[in-house]
Amino acid sequence: MSIIKCPECGHEVSTKAPTCPNCGVAIQNNIKRCPICNNLVLMDAEQCPHCSARFLVEKTGPAPAPLATPAAPVAAAAPILAAVSPTASAPEEQPLPTPKEPSVPTRPEAESSGPSTDGTSPTPPKKEKSSPWWLLVLAIVMVAVGGFFYFSYRMHEATEEKDYESLKNCTEIENYQDFINRYPESRHIENVRSRLKELQRIENEWRSACNAKDSRQLQDFIDQNPTSIHKSAALFKIDSLDWLEADRKGSAAAYNLYIERHEDGEHIGQAYIERDRASVREAKARLDSINAAQNELRDSLAFVQAGIPAAQ
Repeated sequence: MSIIKCPECGHEVSTKAPTCPNCGVAIQNNIKRCPICNNLVLMDAEQCPHCSARFLVEKTGPAPAPLATPAAPVAAAAPILAAVSPTASAPEEQPLPTPKEPSVPTRPEAESSGPSTDGTSPTPPKKEKSSPWWLLVLAIVMVAVGGFFYFSYRMHEATEEKDYESLKNCTEIENYQDFINRYPESRHIENVRSRLKELQRIENEWRSACNAKDSRQLQDFIDQNPTSIHKSAALFKIDSLDWLEADRKGSAAAYNLYIERHEDGEHIGQAYIERDRASVREAKARLDSINAAQNELRDSLAFVQAGIPAAQ
């Protein structure tokens, strides 16, 4: 007699017990051992619930053979015909027939739960091949990562095009340099670099014109670069230089020249006032000169009439 686990409910029970005290299934002379995985199954089972091996059950005898010492475990085998010798009234256990070892394995063994309950140590069965679920997971991850990178690339490309469009009417050197730093592999990089080089040239010319402090050189800068961001500053500087020149001369002609060049100049109002003052001064000066010449002529005639030679 030995203690086994009920093949129906797993409760420990004696091999001599008529039925399992837990689930009531017949135990004595109603148990056989699977030749594939060496686990206990019911005698009328047509398929092992552990390794799925199928049996051919003979139902002609009055009673199944009693439980015997487990046969040697087999590594792998095809479905086995479990032959059972019916023994109706045998009081003692009869050994189960040892199945022939198949030559070609056709099914992997199910998992083993360790040594059997009757003290023998069966050979661990081979694990069944798991379904390639990880391939599906890997494919999903790859699609997700690929979609993320594609979306990021499209967003980067859209931002690049937007920034490039903003440079079309831009004259700020810093914006062009920032575009080059952010998008060094852009398909517009050569155009941006060319425009940056042109802006740097204009910047150098502007500095040179400012340092010269000559209104003509500043006007040449405006004529050559009519869209430069420095145009307003150049016009203001020309206005200031021309006003200083007119004020230095102080003549009506100089103020008139300023008025002709700068109808909307910063000093246009003062220029009109100073021109009128200069005109009055100049007219008075001319009148004084005429009066002086007349007086000198009158004095000369008076000397002649008096017979006194005119003073040399």
